[in-house]
Amino acid sequence: MADSKNTNCLFGHQDSSFAKSSSGIYSIRCVPTGKFYIGSSADIKSRWLIHRRDLIRGNHHSKYLQNSWNKYGEENFEWSVVEIVGVDLLIEREQYHLDTLRPWDRKVGFNVSPTANSPLGVRRSPETIAKLREANRNRSPESIARMAESLRGRSLSPEHRAKVSSSLKGIRRSPETRAKMSVAQKKRVLSPESRAKIAAGVAKSADARRGKSRSAEIREKQRRARMFQLAQNHSAETKAKIGDKSRDRWRDPEYRKKMSMVLRGRKTSDETRMKMSISHKKWWQQKKLVLESNE
Repeated sequence: MADSKNTNCLFGHQDSSFAKSSSGIYSIRCVPTGKFYIGSSADIKSRWLIHRRDLIRGNHHSKYLQNSWNKYGEENFEWSVVEIVGVDLLIEREQYHLDTLRPWDRKVGFNVSPTANSPLGVRRSPETIAKLREANRNRSPESIARMAESLRGRSLSPEHRAKVSSSLKGIRRSPETRAKMSVAQKKRVLSPESRAKIAAGVAKSADARRGKSRSAEIREKQRRARMFQLAQNHSAETKAKIGDKSRDRWRDPEYRKKMSMVLRGRKTSDETRMKMSISHKKWWQQKKLVLESNE
């Protein structure tokens, strides 16, 4: 796993060549069993100190490494540098060693997750899940503000967006979950600054689309989305609410002006024009029958 020349005894006689901070991949190996832990850090020396502190206190995040430490003692563990790499490659190289050495296999090592820098694969007890849920619910306003500030201005890469989109596809939420989400959204109050940012984003998106013809793929996705919406079995009350909101929007002169600007310059194919014409004719015929029946 690691050459003997790369093995550095951090606690006791440390090699002078490793006195300075180094970023890379490291291992913690139990000599009697041969099992090991793989990790990465921008400062291996400091990370080892944290591992040792947690092991001595008996609260290391890997209960497998902690149990082995308790059984065999500190003197039976080797601390080794597997590979020295730059900070920008840490996660990539750690994942490589996790995939090839498989320290997350209980017969091989002490890692609790097969994914680098991720809790994926970690099985938490019901008590731990309840504690995490309670901690998330009881965050202070100051903590929430700090989290919001840290995420402000952060842009996600196209690859990250694609992964998030893929992870959310096919998820079917229960009626209870949807009801909870609906209540949470209704209680949400947007600040004037947030509303202004959303309006600016919508206007920017409309400007970018203006005058551009949609691809066949996009038109097909929109058609399927409309068909899905039409297939929803809304209650009479819900349909009335949707109708009232739609009519209220179109009564607003500002809304009509915005819609006019969005549609201005859009090119419609002959096939689409024909479909729209047929649809309008059917609508007028139905309206005419209704008017005649009321006379």
